[in-house]
Amino acid sequence: FQILERDATEADFASMSESFSQILDSLLVSEDVKGAVAVLHRFDKISQKPELTREHQAMVKRIREAFAKRMAEPERIQTVGQYLTLAKNMDELAVKAYFSVLSADQIPFLIEMLEGMERVEGRRVLIDVLAEMGRPTPGVFAERLTHRSSNVVKDMLAIIDRIDPPNKLDLYAKCLENPNPMIRLESIKVMMRAPVIAR
Repeated sequence: FQILERDATEADFASMSESFSQILDSLLVSEDVKGAVAVLHRFDKISQKPELTREHQAMVKRIREAFAKRMAEPERIQTVGQYLTLAKNMDELAVKAYFSVLSADQIPFLIEMLEGMERVEGRRVLIDVLAEMGRPTPGVFAERLTHRSSNVVKDMLAIIDRIDPPNKLDLYAKCLENPNPMIRLESIKVMMRAPVIAR
């Protein structure tokens, strides 16, 4: 970071980006998700230093954007997913901060990760992340309410409940037609928790 702040020039952009990419991979392999997020935040602090020229600040921001883009690549998201599954002392806040760099394009990828996640803590983190990321598009979760797995439907119901769209009762009602009695029961439970709106 000292090199980035003091001596780096536009000619060093490619090599610096690659170096930080290697740092990212090293952090993820060592299960230091918090460290990866800290690097991202460090870029933000450096880019705001008044003693840097505008050109230097712009270059730091570009390196930061390249780093965030690398964080959002499928293989690195999958590595964080493995961390969610296997880490003995999982840092939930760090994982949420890491996933906050993802765009809506990664929602299907995270849903697939949730479908395969057996660890309760991991499922909880992914539900929180998806509810935040998918707030503008609850329909992507409603599409999976017809899934054959009761666990998947339960998770989708939980996400929709967190998002709280105006038509959520209509979305829940779709589950009442599901042939799986466990899914019908779960939808009834969620509907009973929903507040009654006076008409």
